[in-house]
Amino acid sequence: MVGLSPRSGNAQAIIESLRTQDNYNWGYDPFHYTVPQSSYAVNPEGTARIIEFRAMVAQLHNMGFKVIMDVVYNHTYVAGLHEKSVLDKIVPNYYHRLNSVTGAIEQSTCCDNTATEHVMMAKLMSDSLVVWARDYRINGFRFDLMGHQPKAAMLQARDAVRKIDPDTYFYGE
Repeated sequence: MVGLSPRSGNAQAIIESLRTQDNYNWGYDPFHYTVPQSSYAVNPEGTARIIEFRAMVAQLHNMGFKVIMDVVYNHTYVAGLHEKSVLDKIVPNYYHRLNSVTGAIEQSTCCDNTATEHVMMAKLMSDSLVVWARDYRINGFRFDLMGHQPKAAMLQARDAVRKIDPDTYFYGE
């Protein structure tokens, strides 16, 4: 279709217009990076989704599978003072990549880009990956738009996870 390039914003606008009829979340609207997405749980309330997720991973391991998780550290769902804007409530304008001319938050895809070139955003990504490897026993990670992360941040995160699981696997689009 003409004009539906993901970079044009038209595709995202169409999806947003459909949300009132079909609000399916593919898990690419990060709110908290280090907890299982509630929409995938049978019981999304409280700790039940954590218990479900851990049981699922354990069962997959018991069947001989390794578990690779798709992760989205390249953007947040929203920024600013929005109700679901977590990072800007900690340090405004720090965790997001800002345009050097306008000061606006960069949005190379659908949402507000994060800035893993900043020490604490890189640490947040690394610490989160360690939690997934250590506490949830995730064996590897597939990164959404891995190229948005500086190579040094990716290598530092991989080294941190390898202390938990020397056989971890990192890859990305």
